[in-house]
Amino acid sequence: MKHVVIATHEYPPRIGGAGIVARDLATSLSQLDGYYVSVITQYDASLLSVLRKRVIIDSDSGFKIVRIPVFRNTWFVSYPYIFRRVVPTDCDLLVYNDFAISYLTKSSDFPYVHYIHGKEKYLEFSGFLKSTILSFDKIFRRSIRDSYRVVCVSSFIKGWLLNLGLPQDLSKVKVLENHIDKSLFYRTTDIPPEYQLSGMEGKTVLITASRLVEGKGYARMLKIFNEIVQDGDKEIHWVIAGDGDYRKEFENDISKYGLQNRLTLLGRVDRKSLLYYYAQADLFWLLSDFEEAYPLVYKEAIACGLPAIGNDLGGVSEVVSHGVDGYVCSTDEDVKHIIGSRSYEVLRNSPLSDEFDKLSFAREFIRVVS
Repeated sequence: MKHVVIATHEYPPRIGGAGIVARDLATSLSQLDGYYVSVITQYDASLLSVLRKRVIIDSDSGFKIVRIPVFRNTWFVSYPYIFRRVVPTDCDLLVYNDFAISYLTKSSDFPYVHYIHGKEKYLEFSGFLKSTILSFDKIFRRSIRDSYRVVCVSSFIKGWLLNLGLPQDLSKVKVLENHIDKSLFYRTTDIPPEYQLSGMEGKTVLITASRLVEGKGYARMLKIFNEIVQDGDKEIHWVIAGDGDYRKEFENDISKYGLQNRLTLLGRVDRKSLLYYYAQADLFWLLSDFEEAYPLVYKEAIACGLPAIGNDLGGVSEVVSHGVDGYVCSTDEDVKHIIGSRSYEVLRNSPLSDEFDKLSFAREFIRVVS
């Protein structure tokens, strides 16, 4: 049996895309014959727990989770301080799942793979503390240099990495697109009563699923939506699944536009329930201002039969095939035309492109890192 250890800063219940990626990777690899998986992550702890190296052992879907104590987000202290104590001695493959884990390089004697699925925000930090004392940029570069393989989830992320001059050995950089969980995202007409959207009969329903934060493009989308309504579209409604620190301001903007009856904010929705809301919608749209690496949310909606509209930024064009299963747009006018004319309707229930299932993805991941 080969032991795969995934080290990840984020992991459920902590909210974040990196945590979902880590859990999906662990779940996929644990299904492979001849492999078993452990996850090393963190938990919010007291300073005393850190000093005593009080580790919590947990489990999830058949694999072990080791949680390192972190006091007030000082993970850059806890990780190198405690890592040697928790990494299994029988580790055959060590996977670094996000930037913060680069700090393990200080204390790791194991060869490791970097799995990169986003532009690292820490590299944009400035100031004496962040750039000099904590040396984010220096540690990340060293961590990439010393890894034996770098796996990027999209060509966009590979290009970003190469633009940083990393790594010098280009042969160790591979691209492996993420997969969706087919057990969670598929076409269905069987909607449990508790997920029924009331009052939507005869209406065109747009849906968005994401964290409700400013950078996800909600102000721009609300402006476009209001213009469509003002142009006389009386049968359009927008449903949003997600929550975040932008919600209060967003609700105020909704009121200013007088659109309270045109939007439904569901709040945070469990991933297992999203397909029921997708099944009642006509179009998925999200115009994020972030340079998303490989935003699976579009592909998940497409798998449920919805055309998707995304912003022409980052890796969106690698997920949405323009004119096939959705649209990649760069202007507000393009978005308004597609929604207002209902031209997306011809793309509903588009044939799905070839897509890895969990087991196939796990096999491909092992092949790529070998």
